[in-house]
Amino acid sequence: MEQDYCKDKTSFEKKSEQSRLNSTSYMDAPEHIIRQQERQRTIEIQQNAENTKSIGNRRKHIEELLVALGEKKA
Repeated sequence: MEQDYCKDKTSFEKKSEQSRLNSTSYMDAPEHIIRQQERQRTIEIQQNAENTKSIGNRRKHIEELLVALGEKKA
């Protein structure tokens, strides 16, 4: 049983996925390879989003520390 736990895909992601599936590099690939590549791409997108959020949180924390130390004005 397979389940997709990620959010609904945006229209851009759907178009991008369809474009990749129609490209010549996928034409001769078995379906299970294509599905695995798509899963991997989804994982990479999610990891990038998490990394971006983490960087933003770290930046905010550093700015709060600088304000607390008097190094930066609020």
